[in-house]
Amino acid sequence: EELMISRENMITAQGIKLKEYHNQNRALLRDQEVQIEIITNQKNAKANIKQLVVIDKQLISAYKETESSKPSGNCEVLPYVAGLAQTLVKQKTEIGNLKTIMKTETKIGEQLEEMKEELTKLSNEESDWDVAINYQNIIKKQ
Repeated sequence: EELMISRENMITAQGIKLKEYHNQNRALLRDQEVQIEIITNQKNAKANIKQLVVIDKQLISAYKETESSKPSGNCEVLPYVAGLAQTLVKQKTEIGNLKTIMKTETKIGEQLEEMKEELTKLSNEESDWDVAINYQNIIKKQ
């Protein structure tokens, strides 16, 4: 009988430890989820900032080219218009790139939400915990 009581106490203590480990595991998973989200957001922000700086430089360069090629008389209008058309095409391309970046931001947000859902599923899986509790109850009954 002492052996049974000792065994039951040991099982109870192990159950408490299991519960503590389970809670620690959940907390760690939540922390990892937040860290992954932060790191991913920082990487994406860094890449987007680099692209925006490049696009900004290109737009400024195109503007300077346009300003520097202003015609001084009527004879120089045709080259100016041709240069202006090229600049507009470049700017349209760069604006298209900016739109692409914005669409990518939306996709990244969706992917982060999917990752968050998967991590939440992992942290909510309690089947192992339920098995341990059932095992503990069976041993108590024995």
